[in-house]
Amino acid sequence: MLRGARAMGKGVTRTTRRGADRIAPLQEDAIVFAEIHERVTHAEHEVAMSQKSGTDAASSAARRQWLASLLGGRDFSPKQLAVARFIEGNVYAAETRTASEVAELAEVNVATVVRFAQSLGFSGWPAFQAELRSQDRSHQLPTEIARRQLGDENPFEATLQADITSLSTALETVDQDQLRATAELIAGARRTVVVSAGSYSAVGQILAFNASLMGFPVTVAPQGGPELAVALAGLDESDCAVGISFWRLGRQVVSAMDTLQERGVPTVVMSDSLLSPFARRARHTVVVPTVGASIFQSLTAPVSVTYALLAMLWELAGDGRAERTLHSIEEMYGALGVLDR
Repeated sequence: MLRGARAMGKGVTRTTRRGADRIAPLQEDAIVFAEIHERVTHAEHEVAMSQKSGTDAASSAARRQWLASLLGGRDFSPKQLAVARFIEGNVYAAETRTASEVAELAEVNVATVVRFAQSLGFSGWPAFQAELRSQDRSHQLPTEIARRQLGDENPFEATLQADITSLSTALETVDQDQLRATAELIAGARRTVVVSAGSYSAVGQILAFNASLMGFPVTVAPQGGPELAVALAGLDESDCAVGISFWRLGRQVVSAMDTLQERGVPTVVMSDSLLSPFARRARHTVVVPTVGASIFQSLTAPVSVTYALLAMLWELAGDGRAERTLHSIEEMYGALGVLDR
């Protein structure tokens, strides 16, 4: 059993006060609400001021503003308020500690920590943590991430350990109902177009190529410009669009998905933030952790989840279409001499 904040490492502070200065519960509720409101206002001011003084300071203030806005104006119970206060004072600890560890530091029970996360719209504490890590990283510049992430760690070990953590988090937090609904949407669509950009398009390429092997008409749209517009112009309610973007979202990817949604095209988003407008406006959303050990977002979990999506598509191709398509492709491989063996 951990004993006090010191056992959890430096920089972690407790949330309650003992002794003569302890405040009655109802008074404390009012004070905490007032404190959160004050911090929202203060954080907004910090963002405006820090933008004049440097990008690192601006991104740090933006992180505080996001967190204050998320926690402000909520109808928390007194114990949940204690959890909120702990998170505001110890963001890094909240990102890395288990629900039981946070419960001890906030001096509440584990169920309170879980209910706190659920009150914000998450399935539980791991899902909230994944969002917290994603949001924290989204407000950092690559230079900040480079200073914070690796330090003196072995890059090889740190990278693989970060991916192991992401896969474990994905196993706990990915909404399998949303993933299956995505598979059903793709399977029933006249055609599916994947919209992405940069290295994130690798996930889309994996989805499109392997879905095509099973006979599903899935393609990857060109990355931006007139070609992207042409690729999307003919989509309608019988089609499907899948948007893939993480961390600092590609503007044209977001705009394309918004436009298609407005036109009635069924849309799916794969992202690393449940609270992103990019994710919230889609018909189906698959949230996957992408935090890596260096300045690069890790695509390990998104690729694994994509293969799970492909496995679901295989199950849905029960009419023999997948087998027929694969047989035809194998014949074409032979005719063209594609493979070395």
